[in-house]
Amino acid sequence: MNHIVFCLDNNYAALLGVAIHSILKNSRAKYCFWIMHNDLSDENQEKVKRIVDKFKSIAFFVPVDETCELTEFKKPKIWANKVCYYRMLAPIKIPQEAKKHNINVQKLLFIDCDILVCGDIAPLFDTDLQDKVLAAVASPLHEEELAHIPELGISKTHKFFYAGLMLIDCKKWQSERIYDKSVEIDMAHPEGLKWADMDILNIIFQDDYVILHPKYSIWPGLNIKPYLFEYNNFLNGYRGIYDEALVREAFYHPVVLQLAGGAKPWRECATFSVVWHWFLNSWWTPFRGEGIKYLKNKIKKK
Repeated sequence: MNHIVFCLDNNYAALLGVAIHSILKNSRAKYCFWIMHNDLSDENQEKVKRIVDKFKSIAFFVPVDETCELTEFKKPKIWANKVCYYRMLAPIKIPQEAKKHNINVQKLLFIDCDILVCGDIAPLFDTDLQDKVLAAVASPLHEEELAHIPELGISKTHKFFYAGLMLIDCKKWQSERIYDKSVEIDMAHPEGLKWADMDILNIIFQDDYVILHPKYSIWPGLNIKPYLFEYNNFLNGYRGIYDEALVREAFYHPVVLQLAGGAKPWRECATFSVVWHWFLNSWWTPFRGEGIKYLKNKIKKK
């Protein structure tokens, strides 16, 4: 059984449902989904259960009480709440919850809800973590990130990763006190870190994580239309991070598309292709109404 954790509030329920559906329709493996949330409605939980039951997988809903959990963390600078910090707690809380159901969770795949999966992610769980705590995808950096990273004081040889997809060894996360280290870093920056959880994790794991194939975490604006000039832009973004053969495979055969930032289907700056792909994935779920709404809005604006 492969274990995946999502962390969200009720605003991301539709993204969660579509993400889970896209995972299950592209894989024959068995999955157990752990959904950490603070206010996911009963209606939306039922919708998600219907998706999971259809594929004969399992889902557990794990509420987070922020009045007594994650109290050490400040409210993040650019996010509306502390949900971004749930990933710090997940490798501790989920194995504890799993024991109540006689389930043993050793490896846990954290994925953001704003994804579309278009291939089999089961091979991720066979990744050799090489005695490290986690594996993630090294990411291309934009001007804003390139200007920000030196402020973190991390190694110049470190390959920055987005925290939207991480394969985690839960026991090592606990034994190496990653949660406590995260709190210490957060407290050491009273003015707040720009990208909160992502900055903290890159500080902790600088030059010390397993680098996954880039096909497992792609910003869709980079590869939604595989034309030559767009491939060159894509390749330039990954130059110095991955060999060209891996970049080419990621471009033409992506497995996980990250709908980061402006790529979310309700954002005005989301491309029509992104909205269309999300609509197609939503059609087979109880969240098809959201997909229709986003598509109508995009067509109207075009």
